[in-house]
Amino acid sequence: MTRWSAFRDDIGRTLVIAHRGASALARENSKSSIEVALQVRADAIETDVRLTADGTPVCFHDADLTRHAGDPRRVEDVELAELKRVVPGLLALRNAMVHSRNCGLLLDMKLSPNQHLEEILSTVRRDHSPERFLIGLRHIGHCEQARVAGFPILAFAAGPDDVTQWAERGASWFRLWQPQVTRSRLDTIRRLGLRCAVMAGDPSGAGNGIGSMTPSDAAEILAEKPDAIIVDDPRPYI
Repeated sequence: MTRWSAFRDDIGRTLVIAHRGASALARENSKSSIEVALQVRADAIETDVRLTADGTPVCFHDADLTRHAGDPRRVEDVELAELKRVVPGLLALRNAMVHSRNCGLLLDMKLSPNQHLEEILSTVRRDHSPERFLIGLRHIGHCEQARVAGFPILAFAAGPDDVTQWAERGASWFRLWQPQVTRSRLDTIRRLGLRCAVMAGDPSGAGNGIGSMTPSDAAEILAEKPDAIIVDDPRPYI
């Protein structure tokens, strides 16, 4: 099991996290992408979490159904049964936890500021150790809920230099996009006692697609010894 607090002792190298499962090799956030990630021996698996209208956590990246089903409705406005009809193969978080066996999970909580984490975290804790999970947060106000529940926190901060405020609120990991990686930023993250996860790709669309790196870019990033990289295809890095 990936222990987010002690992975260096367990693995001894940069952690390779399969983005939305091994999403370069199977449909994102699906049972298949999780199974393929396990087959290629990814160290951990990242999946997105949204709440349905009836409060069920599901593994789904987009805020609405347009890209997957040509349906403009938002995930949070549709109940689970209807979502399953519109998006065949939709994976509930409870099923993702089972399919991923004992592999570490990074849960990217795509929640609005007024949505609460407690029910999701209590569901996770019911059958699983918090050590298996890294909770990715986008709203700093959610930190207290995750910290009190005993889960390590990865900050999906709005800016690459917001690390101090997140560290003060209890985050133990900080995400940098690939183009944001500099020696100075890595030094700051480490000085504050946090670990750094580098998300492959360029969100501006100017460089590599999200989740991918060229071999030369990957060599440059890995030379900086980040604590983890998040990639669509884990195979070149295992």
